[in-house]
Amino acid sequence: MDEKDFIKVLQLYRHDLINHLQVIQGYVNMDQLDKVKSKVNDLWNHLNQEKILVHTDAPKFIFWILQVNHVEENIRIKYHFIDKIKLGLIDELLTEHCKQLVEQIKNNGENFKLYEVNISFLKNKSSQIVVNFNIQGEIKLELMMSNLSQLELNHYLDIKQTSNGLDCNLTYSLI
Repeated sequence: MDEKDFIKVLQLYRHDLINHLQVIQGYVNMDQLDKVKSKVNDLWNHLNQEKILVHTDAPKFIFWILQVNHVEENIRIKYHFIDKIKLGLIDELLTEHCKQLVEQIKNNGENFKLYEVNISFLKNKSSQIVVNFNIQGEIKLELMMSNLSQLELNHYLDIKQTSNGLDCNLTYSLI
């Protein structure tokens, strides 16, 4: 990442933070203390998750996740770490797989529908990292599975249809 990329991500990050604070300020001005508390709590939780993210030792993934919501028009990604986890050994692979999944959502979804993607990270007892992508929205499942089967990430992927979208698990060994 060069200086221009860093400045761009910093601008996007600052923009998001100011948006959160403006919403909180609006609720303060309307004397809606319950909503203020809720929004402050949401922001606090987000910042705690972000703290875990920046300590994953995965600069490529961190850069990607911090800017993806500003690049993709109809895909919103949230992330959640169950535990502190180091992703450095799989940084490039994970980042490439995330990009491929987002590309498949774009290719197999509809341009004007919003897709919400919740990514959860869990380290299991077998020294594996399981990354779950819960994708909410209508996607052409058969076509997406066919496309995914032709990509390298297929070796890591388990995919299931849910009532409101898809659940995709990527499993990486740390041994």
